Amino acid sequence: MATITVSAGDHTIRVDSNSGNFNLNWISIELTTGGVVDADNDGVDDAIDQCPGTPTNTVVDAVGCAVVIDADNDGVDDAIDQCLGTPANTAVDAVGCAVIGEKFGIIVASVDSIDFFVNVNAWADVHYILNGGGQQNFRMTNTANGNIKTLSGLNHGDIIGYNFTYFDDDGTAKDSVWTTYTFVGN
Repeated sequence: MATITVSAGDHTIRVDSNSGNFNLNWISIELTTGGVVDADNDGVDDAIDQCPGTPTNTVVDAVGCAVVIDADNDGVDDAIDQCLGTPANTAVDAVGCAVIGEKFGIIVASVDSIDFFVNVNAWADVHYILNGGGQQNFRMTNTANGNIKTLSGLNHGDIIGYNFTYFDDDGTAKDSVWTTYTFVGN
């Protein structure tokens, strides 16, 4: 008796007989998975998958980790970029859309978050008070397109007082005017 191993897929088994009567009782066909398990269905065997649980339809590399594709190089993954093809060196918000003409301010990033932004090439700090609480001071994250700081966990009606300190492109440190913003979200 012989064993034949074939790869996954559709196969045809053909038996040729060169003489009289015969039966096929001696043929045994056993289907196995070959030990390949891919719980997240990303096409990478769990035995080598370094990022188990990737979401459905995520493009992954050879070890199962999401491949970040950013065709317009704006720093926003194309999977969430709502403005593909922004020009080089354009300041963008959290979803990849151009921030038009403003040096600093707030952009609503989601139903419960905002992004503070300062469009300068050097450092920037944001100072804010949420609903009359204590003042928070943060150095913003400097990206290729400016500075950003996300504030999440907000509720409809939250009041945010804020201003910025930043090193302007003209070589001087500046403070913006204190401003109040009321969040309209979830």
